[in-house]
Formats: sequence, C-alpha cells, structure tokens
Amino acid sequence: DHEKVSGPDETRLLMRLLRIYLQPAGPGEEPMVEPALRLFAEHADRLSMAEAMAMLPPEAPLALLMPAVRKGLCRVQQSRRHAQVLSSLHKARSVQLHGGLLEARTRRVVVDETTVCDECGKRIGTAAFSALPTGELLHVACMRAAHAHTRR
Repeated sequence: DHEKVSGPDETRLLMRLLRIYLQPAGPGEEPMVEPALRLFAEHADRLSMAEAMAMLPPEAPLALLMPAVRKGLCRVQQSRRHAQVLSSLHKARSVQLHGGLLEARTRRVVVDETTVCDECGKRIGTAAFSALPTGELLHVACMRAAHAHTRR
C-alpha cells in the first residue's frame, strides 16, 4: 500500500525532485529542464514558488514557465483572500462580543423586599446575590452550590 503524502512533506518531496532535475550531481551532466518545467507546471500550487524559480536556469523558456507562474500567483491570491476573510470574521466576532459585553454591563437589576432567589425561593433582602444572563437572581451561596452540583 502507498500512503498519500500531503502538506509540508509533499512540498519537501516535490522541491527535492525539482533539485534533482535541475542540479545534477555528476560533472558534465546537464540539468533536465523539460521534466523540471513539467513538474513545476503540474505542481506549482504545492511548490515554494520563490525557491523553485531560483533553481531554474536562466535559459529556461519563459513560455513554458507562464502556466506555472499563473497557477502559483492564483494560489498566493487565494491564500490572501482566505486570510482577509478570516480577519473579517474575527473582527465581526470581536464587535459582536464587545456589543454583548456592553449590553451586559448596562443591564440593571432592581431588588426589593419581595425579590426571591430563583434557586432556594427565600427572599434575597440584603444578602449577596448574582444576576445571571438568563435573568435569574440567586444568592451567591445558591449559585455556588448549583455550580458545584452541575460540575459533578
């Protein structure tokens, strides 16, 4: 069985193959430009574009490079758009959370002598209490007990 290589490992393998094609080990051996250009064109979206371009010999035909360069530029543009979308989503979420925080901070609760704890049913009076986002009012002790009970 052959495992599919992907991600950084795939990029490393493709770059190594490109090096083998373009930087022959033996003296007097010519770089295999044609197979390198085919590899470059076919896998431009998974190669390190700057590193691959630096390996190409100056006599490499530009016409054969253009499809790969276009593909690589499209990948860069797509990555940039993706980053912009993520940034916009993070900003929108931040604005949403900030709005919720402001709303929670401006909320007021009026406690009088008839207000009762939603947990135990006893009057709150002058005891310490917590106002939950759901609108419930609880004695601090009742809230702690309820929280401890739900954690079990």
